[in-house]
Amino acid sequence: MQMILSGFYSTNPVKGIPYLLSKWRKAKKLNAFVSWSNSFFIYEIFELARLRTKLTGIEWHVDHIIPLKGKNVTGLHVPWNLQYLSAWENKSKGNRIRPQDIAASSIP
Repeated sequence: MQMILSGFYSTNPVKGIPYLLSKWRKAKKLNAFVSWSNSFFIYEIFELARLRTKLTGIEWHVDHIIPLKGKNVTGLHVPWNLQYLSAWENKSKGNRIRPQDIAASSIP
């Protein structure tokens, strides 16, 4: 993933790339990153959150539905475990799993 993004970054300097790489490194360190996950979709999710922030003036975050460091369960850094939340909502959610997030997601 780093090779893909570093090549992309050299031709398309986007402010969100360094942030995305830091998230990828954190997920890898936590053993939450899986090699079979599609890094392009993960990049697009973070990019859409950045665009939402720019267009609406409200800060949007990408949140893990099942946290990477949950109390009883560990989520993965995969597209179907990510969702958009306003910054306020994400900070108030913390490191918890909310029933409404599971019900609205495509997590099996």
